[in-house]
Amino acid sequence: MLHVLIDSCIYRADRKRNKPAFRALTRLARAGVLQLHIPEYVKGEVLSQQQRDVRDQISKIKAAAEALLRTAGAANMSAKAEEVVKLATDMGTQAEDWVKAELQSWIAEVKAREHPVRGDHGARVARAYFAGSAPFRTAKQRDDLPDAFIWETALDLAEEHGALIVISKDGRLREAAAEHHSMEAYETLDDFIESDECQDALEELTPQILTENVERIKKLLPTAPYDHLVQRLSNDIIHELAGKTVRHDAIPDDNHEATIITVGAPENVEFNFTELDHYSDADIGIPFSANVDCELNYAIYKGDYYGLEDTEGISISERNRHYYDADQEYTISIRGYLTIMIDPTDLEKDDMSDEELQELIRAADTSTEITELEVCVPGW
Repeated sequence: MLHVLIDSCIYRADRKRNKPAFRALTRLARAGVLQLHIPEYVKGEVLSQQQRDVRDQISKIKAAAEALLRTAGAANMSAKAEEVVKLATDMGTQAEDWVKAELQSWIAEVKAREHPVRGDHGARVARAYFAGSAPFRTAKQRDDLPDAFIWETALDLAEEHGALIVISKDGRLREAAAEHHSMEAYETLDDFIESDECQDALEELTPQILTENVERIKKLLPTAPYDHLVQRLSNDIIHELAGKTVRHDAIPDDNHEATIITVGAPENVEFNFTELDHYSDADIGIPFSANVDCELNYAIYKGDYYGLEDTEGISISERNRHYYDADQEYTISIRGYLTIMIDPTDLEKDDMSDEELQELIRAADTSTEITELEVCVPGW
């Protein structure tokens, strides 16, 4: 059995835990192939982040309804706005319990083991804190305290089971795991699921007829309508890109950062059908690359704005006494996976025709994960 510990940053990257890699992890856990371990600090960080996000969204709904209530003239519109305000208020009081119950239900589904902070962890963390030993970057680095408690749980698990897989985007925690003689480290959940061990296990869990039909679909994918795949990709990347922070030295923000506020249609889309990924059941990932024109928002110091040689294309408005709010279009180069998700029960039939399989491809749900993105600026 594989013993796996996942850092909170991985959970936050897929908060619904419904992208292909998490779906595959769930399948392996339910089948008893792996045992998932959840340290108390990981659960606390995941739960608090999700609860905060839900509260923020509900607050936005309530604020919008209250604004409408202040300006609505028609009686029926005011009544509807009052209903929304009341509903949002009620949702706010229950949101934390909903999020907690949903997470706990998933933990039970995957039969994960939860690990509270042990009595000796405090002293061990204190020693590492003053010594600057793993996973602290330097001595007395307070920002690393949560990772330090997670690390102590990882050490306990490695000693108990003889081996532990740690999945973390946090460089210091991942480096500490990679250097430990009883641990194996991965940066992303996708990397772990794509490992030979996981792929072999998923293959064994898949019925033979399903496996054969999945292989046939892989061969048919290059013949699938290009425009259909691009349209699915276009629908998905709006949610993947909107709100993301990007960085480039050409962005005239103090930190060279901007937030994506609008997302255009993907252009120059290329799919790589020779390196398809099979996550689980009938989830098939197609690597892709594309360019997307996006409108970015950033703050620019007024003096810097007037010092620019070319301000064409920059739309400004007042932010405060010293800064303008700026919107500007940039091209974003992206790479990732478009995953088609077919109901496996639809593939458990013998003698399916190519036409039937192609119809399943066209009707399949999709999910897009962007693994790389880069602001493209000519001349840089």
